Amino acid sequence: MALYRMRCTSCGFTQDRRIAATLDPKTFCTLCEQEARPVPPKRGQEIVRTGDDWVGKGMELRAQMARRAARVQQDAPHAPTLRPNVEGEEVGSWAEAARLAASKGLDPRPFTRMAEAQS
Repeated sequence: MALYRMRCTSCGFTQDRRIAATLDPKTFCTLCEQEARPVPPKRGQEIVRTGDDWVGKGMELRAQMARRAARVQQDAPHAPTLRPNVEGEEVGSWAEAARLAASKGLDPRPFTRMAEAQS
C-alpha cells in the first residue's frame, strides 16, 4: 500500500493515509468528514511505498531464491540418490541393470535410458 499525504478541501487538515496503489486515493477527512485530496509531493520528495508495493521486492525475492538454491546445492551430497537395481538387487551400473532385467524377463528399456543419460 502506498502512503499518501491527504489534505482536506474544507478545513485544510493534513494527515498521512495508507491506500492501495490500485485504488483512487480519494478519501474523507477524519475531522469534518469532507473530501480530502492527495497533496502533490514537493520537488525532490519521494513517494514512500511499503510492503509488497515497492519496486525492489522482485529483486529481493530473486536473491532469496538464489540463496535457497545455493543451500539446496550444498545439501545435495546428503540427498538420496537413485542407484541401479533390479527388483532390489543392486548392481554396479545401469547397463548391468539392463542386462540383469533382460535375463529376468523384465523390460530393460528404463535401465537402458538411464545408462544412456549417464554417458
